[in-house]
Amino acid sequence: MLDHEVRAMIQQALQSEGLWGAVNQEKSQFLQVEYPYIYLVLDDASKYEQVLETMRIFKLNSAKDLEYVVRSTWEIVAVAYRGQYHDAAGNMYMSSDIGVTLRSHSRVHAVTALVTDTASRDLQEISGAAENDYEMHKRDMVNVVRQYIEILLSGGGRDNSWDPLWQQNNLEISADGVHWIQSQVARREKE
Repeated sequence: MLDHEVRAMIQQALQSEGLWGAVNQEKSQFLQVEYPYIYLVLDDASKYEQVLETMRIFKLNSAKDLEYVVRSTWEIVAVAYRGQYHDAAGNMYMSSDIGVTLRSHSRVHAVTALVTDTASRDLQEISGAAENDYEMHKRDMVNVVRQYIEILLSGGGRDNSWDPLWQQNNLEISADGVHWIQSQVARREKE
Protein backbone atom coordinates (compact mmCIF):
# COMPACT_ATOMS: atom_id res chain seq x y z
CA MET A 1 0.00 0.00 0.00
CA LEU A 2 1.25 3.49 -0.84
CA ASP A 3 0.94 6.70 1.22
CA HIS A 4 -1.76 8.13 -1.07
CA GLU A 5 -3.74 4.88 -0.75
CA VAL A 6 -3.60 5.16 3.06
CA ARG A 7 -4.85 8.74 2.79
CA ALA A 8 -7.70 7.76 0.43
CA MET A 9 -8.76 4.94 2.74
CA ILE A 10 -8.92 7.21 5.82
CA GLN A 11 -10.53 10.05 3.87
CA GLN A 12 -13.32 7.74 2.75
CA ALA A 13 -13.91 6.45 6.30
CA LEU A 14 -14.05 9.96 7.75
CA GLN A 15 -16.11 11.43 4.88
CA SER A 16 -18.76 8.77 5.38
CA GLU A 17 -19.22 10.12 8.90
CA GLY A 18 -19.04 13.79 7.86
CA LEU A 19 -15.71 14.28 9.69
CA TRP A 20 -13.17 14.82 6.92
CA GLY A 21 -13.77 18.60 6.99
CA ALA A 22 -12.36 18.77 10.52
CA VAL A 23 -9.00 17.31 9.41
CA ASN A 24 -6.12 19.74 8.87
CA GLN A 25 -4.70 18.18 5.73
CA GLU A 26 -1.44 20.16 5.79
CA LYS A 27 -0.48 19.01 9.29
CA SER A 28 -1.84 15.46 9.09
CA GLN A 29 0.29 12.58 7.85
CA PHE A 30 -0.77 9.43 6.03
CA LEU A 31 2.09 6.96 5.78
CA GLN A 32 2.70 3.38 4.85
CA VAL A 33 5.72 2.21 6.79
CA GLU A 34 5.72 -1.43 7.90
CA TYR A 35 2.04 -0.76 8.59
CA PRO A 36 -0.40 2.07 7.82
CA TYR A 37 0.33 5.02 10.13
CA ILE A 38 -1.99 8.01 10.44
CA TYR A 39 -1.23 11.22 12.32
CA LEU A 40 -4.50 13.17 12.23
CA VAL A 41 -4.59 16.80 13.25
CA LEU A 42 -8.07 18.26 13.67
CA ASP A 43 -8.89 21.95 13.30
CA ASP A 44 -11.99 21.42 15.44
CA ALA A 45 -11.60 19.47 18.69
CA SER A 46 -15.37 19.24 19.06
CA LYS A 47 -15.08 16.36 16.56
CA TYR A 48 -12.30 14.62 18.51
CA GLU A 49 -14.31 11.82 20.12
CA GLN A 50 -16.23 11.11 16.90
CA VAL A 51 -12.99 10.86 14.91
CA LEU A 52 -11.46 8.57 17.55
CA GLU A 53 -14.50 6.29 17.42
CA THR A 54 -14.50 6.23 13.61
CA MET A 55 -10.79 5.36 13.60
CA ARG A 56 -11.32 2.64 16.25
CA ILE A 57 -14.11 1.02 14.22
CA PHE A 58 -12.14 1.36 10.97
CA LYS A 59 -9.13 -0.35 12.54
CA LEU A 60 -11.27 -3.10 14.01
CA ASN A 61 -13.09 -3.81 10.74
CA SER A 62 -10.63 -2.93 7.97
CA ALA A 63 -7.02 -2.42 9.04
CA LYS A 64 -6.00 -4.34 12.15
CA ASP A 65 -2.36 -3.23 11.84
CA LEU A 66 -3.28 0.48 11.56
CA GLU A 67 -1.52 2.79 14.01
CA TYR A 68 -2.90 6.28 14.54
CA VAL A 69 -2.67 9.40 16.65
CA VAL A 70 -5.44 12.00 16.76
CA ARG A 71 -4.88 15.47 18.15
CA SER A 72 -6.30 18.94 17.58
CA THR A 73 -4.95 22.42 17.00
CA TRP A 74 -5.47 24.68 20.02
CA GLU A 75 -5.00 28.32 20.85
CA ILE A 76 -4.40 29.78 24.30
CA VAL A 77 -7.35 31.94 25.36
CA ALA A 78 -6.23 32.79 28.90
CA VAL A 79 -3.64 31.94 31.53
CA ALA A 80 -4.34 33.13 35.06
CA TYR A 81 -2.88 32.78 38.55
CA ARG A 82 -5.53 31.27 40.86
CA GLY A 83 -3.65 31.04 44.16
CA GLN A 84 -2.33 28.19 46.24
CA TYR A 85 -3.26 24.76 44.86
CA HIS A 86 -5.89 22.73 46.74
CA ASP A 87 -6.91 19.27 45.57
CA ALA A 88 -10.53 18.09 45.29
CA ALA A 89 -10.53 17.11 48.98
CA GLY A 90 -9.41 20.61 50.01
CA ASN A 91 -5.83 19.64 50.89
CA MET A 92 -3.37 22.48 50.31
CA TYR A 93 -0.15 21.86 48.40
CA MET A 94 3.10 23.80 48.14
CA SER A 95 2.32 24.67 44.53
CA SER A 96 0.69 27.61 42.80
CA ASP A 97 -2.42 26.94 40.74
CA ILE A 98 -2.32 28.42 37.24
CA GLY A 99 -5.45 28.00 35.14
CA VAL A 100 -5.17 27.72 31.37
CA THR A 101 -8.09 28.04 28.98
CA LEU A 102 -7.61 26.64 25.48
CA ARG A 103 -9.86 26.75 22.42
CA SER A 104 -10.02 24.62 19.31
CA HIS A 105 -12.70 26.01 17.00
CA SER A 106 -15.91 25.63 19.05
CA ARG A 107 -14.47 23.55 21.90
CA VAL A 108 -13.07 25.17 25.03
CA HIS A 109 -10.95 23.15 27.44
CA ALA A 110 -9.48 24.04 30.84
CA VAL A 111 -6.11 22.78 32.08
CA THR A 112 -4.57 23.25 35.51
CA ALA A 113 -0.81 23.78 35.73
CA LEU A 114 0.93 23.57 39.07
CA VAL A 115 4.13 25.51 39.65
CA THR A 116 5.97 23.86 42.53
CA ASP A 117 7.41 25.91 45.36
CA THR A 118 10.99 25.20 44.24
CA ALA A 119 10.12 26.17 40.66
CA SER A 120 8.55 29.35 41.99
CA ARG A 121 11.71 30.23 43.92
CA ASP A 122 13.88 29.51 40.86
CA LEU A 123 11.67 31.78 38.75
CA GLN A 124 12.05 34.53 41.32
CA GLU A 125 15.81 34.16 41.18
CA ILE A 126 15.86 34.15 37.35
CA SER A 127 13.64 37.23 37.04
CA GLY A 128 15.24 39.10 39.93
CA ALA A 129 11.84 39.82 41.50
CA ALA A 130 12.03 41.21 45.01
CA GLU A 131 10.98 38.86 47.81
CA ASN A 132 7.85 40.91 48.47
CA ASP A 133 6.95 41.70 44.83
CA TYR A 134 4.05 39.24 44.67
CA GLU A 135 2.51 40.71 41.51
CA MET A 136 5.71 40.29 39.51
CA HIS A 137 6.11 36.83 40.92
CA LYS A 138 2.58 35.87 39.81
CA ARG A 139 3.26 37.30 36.33
CA ASP A 140 6.46 35.25 36.11
CA MET A 141 4.55 32.05 36.95
CA VAL A 142 1.79 32.86 34.44
CA ASN A 143 4.42 33.61 31.77
CA VAL A 144 6.33 30.37 32.32
CA VAL A 145 3.10 28.36 32.15
CA ARG A 146 2.10 30.16 28.93
CA GLN A 147 5.55 29.41 27.46
CA TYR A 148 5.25 25.76 28.50
CA ILE A 149 1.83 25.37 26.88
CA GLU A 150 3.09 27.09 23.71
CA ILE A 151 6.00 24.63 23.57
CA LEU A 152 3.67 21.68 24.09
CA LEU A 153 1.24 22.88 21.42
CA SER A 154 4.00 23.52 18.88
CA GLY A 155 5.21 19.92 18.92
CA GLY A 156 4.52 17.68 15.99
CA GLY A 157 4.77 14.06 15.02
CA ARG A 158 4.02 11.05 17.14
CA ASP A 159 6.63 11.58 19.83
CA ASN A 160 6.54 15.35 20.26
CA SER A 161 2.86 16.14 20.00
CA TRP A 162 0.54 16.99 22.86
CA ASP A 163 -3.17 17.53 23.14
CA PRO A 164 -4.85 18.76 26.33
CA LEU A 165 -7.53 16.11 25.82
CA TRP A 166 -4.85 13.48 26.46
CA GLN A 167 -4.03 15.06 29.83
CA GLN A 168 -5.38 12.95 32.70
CA ASN A 169 -3.79 14.88 35.55
CA ASN A 170 -2.65 18.43 36.19
CA LEU A 171 0.50 19.60 34.48
CA GLU A 172 3.30 20.22 36.95
CA ILE A 173 6.27 22.50 36.46
CA SER A 174 9.21 21.71 38.71
CA ALA A 175 12.48 23.62 39.11
CA ASP A 176 14.04 21.44 36.40
CA GLY A 177 11.01 22.18 34.24
CA VAL A 178 11.53 25.93 34.61
CA HIS A 179 15.12 25.61 33.41
CA TRP A 180 14.08 23.38 30.50
CA ILE A 181 11.38 25.88 29.47
CA GLN A 182 13.88 28.75 29.67
CA SER A 183 16.34 26.81 27.48
CA GLN A 184 13.61 26.01 24.92
CA VAL A 185 12.50 29.65 24.78
CA ALA A 186 16.12 30.82 24.33
CA ARG A 187 16.66 28.23 21.57
CA ARG A 188 13.51 29.31 19.74
CA GLU A 189 14.51 32.97 19.94
CA LYS A 190 17.78 32.12 18.17
CA GLU A 191 15.96 30.35 15.32
